[in-house]
Amino acid sequence: MTRGQQYFVSEATEIARKMLALADEGAGSAGDADECGILLGVMRDCAYKIRREALRQSEMQRTTESRVR
Repeated sequence: MTRGQQYFVSEATEIARKMLALADEGAGSAGDADECGILLGVMRDCAYKIRREALRQSEMQRTTESRVR
């Protein structure tokens, strides 16, 4: 995996982590969760998808690199 690819995978993983933390924080807030429940759910869903794809890309690159060696 090139440095650029590693950077984007790492940044995507960090963004997903922050989105999940923000969604958890919003769900823990009194009153706000009812009004923003759909938004928090969308954020969680997107964060899991981003994280899953970043991990898939990382694993794909590791598999490809191990075959080349």
